[in-house]
Amino acid sequence: MPSQCPLRIFGKLFKNLWLFTKDDFFTFMFPNTIFGVCIALAGPPFVDGLENAALPLKRIPLVLLFNFTNLLVFDLSNQRLWESIKEDRLNKSWRPIPSGQMTRSETRRALQVLIPFVLAINHYGLNVGAETACIMVGCWSYNDLKAGDDNWIIRNAVIALGFGVFNWASLKVGVDGGGISGSTGITAMGYTWICMYSLVVVTTMHVQDMKDQAGDKARGRRTAPLVLGDRVARWSLAIPIIIWAPACAFYCRANIGLGVTASVFGVYLSWRCLILRQSTEDRRTWHLWCVWTAILSLMPMH
Repeated sequence: MPSQCPLRIFGKLFKNLWLFTKDDFFTFMFPNTIFGVCIALAGPPFVDGLENAALPLKRIPLVLLFNFTNLLVFDLSNQRLWESIKEDRLNKSWRPIPSGQMTRSETRRALQVLIPFVLAINHYGLNVGAETACIMVGCWSYNDLKAGDDNWIIRNAVIALGFGVFNWASLKVGVDGGGISGSTGITAMGYTWICMYSLVVVTTMHVQDMKDQAGDKARGRRTAPLVLGDRVARWSLAIPIIIWAPACAFYCRANIGLGVTASVFGVYLSWRCLILRQSTEDRRTWHLWCVWTAILSLMPMH
């Protein structure tokens, strides 16, 4: 059977699903799911008109489906690039392409089928076709047009916009919002919270780049620590992280316990950014940042 046979390619893809998405599974998919479901469960003043308060809980598998299918497209699109393979050989040699378990050509062919399939599922099954199309455009801009390589501010902004669309769509799926242009149930305060969370991301997202400096330098990517210098980049993370937790708690009128927890966690995270500078510690700090943002996602819950 030829190596480019679609069945063979998708057999390889299925076996390597975990390795393709492993690095983003708990740090991206779950926080987005938590964000959408928590706003849906919070109800007013973030969401109006939800007749069945238990509906968001029943729709968690669908929210996960939305996030996973779109994450898979992004990861395949990103990891098939020559620059990404060069970087992964230094930072993540266990991924399917640098480890030889799949080729760039096989990954590209898988995407040819996967992209329209994912778009169809999300449009006809979950009513978030427009949001999925926006994510596809974002993937193209970030990966193929190198929006994530040339300028660290643009890089953070594109990622923050991606988070915003993922979170918005997660909320729509969670409340069973309908239609291409629909935003059923989401209030002005809900939209503002989505934007506020995206601002958290745009000002602190470069925490993920601290751990990958060797690989990013090898591929010529201009990330914050490589442009600003390691010390300045760390301070540019520590200060907003300390500020954002109490600001989010105030806006969401979060209970004191949750506000204090997020604020104390933020102080610890800032301390790690400034003091623990080894690559292995930076990777752990990145994972803890994802936990911190998940805690922020709980803010609307009372």
